[in-house]
Amino acid sequence: MPRREAGVRSRNWAISMQPDVISKVLSSKHELMVEGFKEKIDNLDATYNAQIAPLLDKLGVPGAVRTIYRAFAEELFKAKLELKGRAFTRKVCAIASKYIQYGCDVDVLKQIASAFGVDLSVILDLPVIIEYFPDPQVREAIIPANVGAGYEATFVESAPQGYYIALRYIELITPSDAVGNVIFEYPDGRVEALLANDQPANTDKTYYATDWGVDFWVVKSFTIYGRAIVYTTSEESVIAKYLAGLISEEGAIRLIGGGT
Repeated sequence: MPRREAGVRSRNWAISMQPDVISKVLSSKHELMVEGFKEKIDNLDATYNAQIAPLLDKLGVPGAVRTIYRAFAEELFKAKLELKGRAFTRKVCAIASKYIQYGCDVDVLKQIASAFGVDLSVILDLPVIIEYFPDPQVREAIIPANVGAGYEATFVESAPQGYYIALRYIELITPSDAVGNVIFEYPDGRVEALLANDQPANTDKTYYATDWGVDFWVVKSFTIYGRAIVYTTSEESVIAKYLAGLISEEGAIRLIGGGT
């Protein structure tokens, strides 16, 4: 594939930046640029003056440190204008994590974000978050066709080295010819099944960590388990949909208090 000679781009840039050229370009776009800038900045300033400044007053945030909270608000505002879906959530994650590292009060960050219609509660409930998955992830343990009753299939989801998985909920879906379960490996090395008895065939049920008395299941890995109960004539899958995030080991210790 042909390669552009080094120096071509810089020469083109120099030509495009000649005063007589750039003056014409900017003149033709000036009004549009001003309108766009005015709409964004005026909206941001109006929101800050009407909602965020009074909020900081109420929370007793001293004037000397308000600049950093305004910077947080402006980054959120810009991300909301430019991104959507998972890309937006990842960006918010990165922004929030940065300002937490700066020493900002998490509750103040949450309330500022709320003024822009951004809910940080789930994201910031995960200490030292690495990545938050806003949509359920789907994994499956596949039982092939033409295997007998008792055949077992698994799929293992593991955290990267140095991190843990924090699970909010798991939806477990079993086909007509298999039962299923989820097996957790905890940070202390314990291995336990989520369910005392395997979920029956042809069942779709969601299990929430809060029903077990915790905000998240914090695990090193979890295994989706499926077992055929009859001879299979076609491929079957035990499916798990889950909402989760990755956290650091330090974050896991803070979240579970040194235990599980």
